[in-house]
Amino acid sequence: RVLSGQHLRAYDGAVAALVGLSIHHLFDMSLQYVALLVVIFITLVITPVAPVRIDKPIVRRASVASIILLSIGLLLGALWHIPTNSQYLDFIKSYQLQQAEGSVDYVDLMREMQSFINADPENRVYRIQYAVLAGEYAYQTNINDDITIAINAHQTVLQQIPQFSIVWSNLAGLYWQAGEIDAAKEAARNAMNYAEDWPVPRWQYASLSGSWQYPWHLDQLYWRYTKGSLQFMYLHDITEPLILPQVADSLTVPSDTLQRIAMNGILAVMGSGG
Repeated sequence: RVLSGQHLRAYDGAVAALVGLSIHHLFDMSLQYVALLVVIFITLVITPVAPVRIDKPIVRRASVASIILLSIGLLLGALWHIPTNSQYLDFIKSYQLQQAEGSVDYVDLMREMQSFINADPENRVYRIQYAVLAGEYAYQTNINDDITIAINAHQTVLQQIPQFSIVWSNLAGLYWQAGEIDAAKEAARNAMNYAEDWPVPRWQYASLSGSWQYPWHLDQLYWRYTKGSLQFMYLHDITEPLILPQVADSLTVPSDTLQRIAMNGILAVMGSGG
């Protein structure tokens, strides 16, 4: 039947809430099946407003059967994914606890993270988290093989989410750490293209190009706002910070260079005074 008046307003509110819930979960990525089930429910709820009459019995039966089969398939997918996601959330809690204690076992965490990727290769959250862990571990060890693993992990993420500016900026920092300055500049340029309002890639590119470096190490807290302000997508189940420490290092004047510049300035002043 056609709804009107207060019934229609209540209906509109219910549909709006369901749409918001489904979009939230779609962008959360780990609960896509739940979101799709909600979308199906919305479709079924919408039909009283403007029902489409299906005269042919065979078409009507086929439509109902299709919706039932699709719902069952999505429900089975959700039942398979939700336990894995629960295990992943337990993993995140363990990781955050290690961060708070100041002792992170990156090798063990990366091994466990790889098992999540193997179970669900298309889940982008898992690949992003693995890339961040690999990058932090490469920063800790500064070993070429570890840097290469981190670079490959970030490149894999970018194959799935090429517009993810933070990953491009991280990749630039990793290339800088590896001494591949041209590749680092190209990655920083891509980061600028995908997030024009985010200043960090511009600073990074200027530093890598040799035109400007910052004489102080930027506060890590500054990066936190970028998670919500960049135009990529909402990611709920990834630990902070997403930005690797290599990013700040790549746009900062090394301390020994800064000391040398300061000493040269002092000597120049003393020389002119004499």
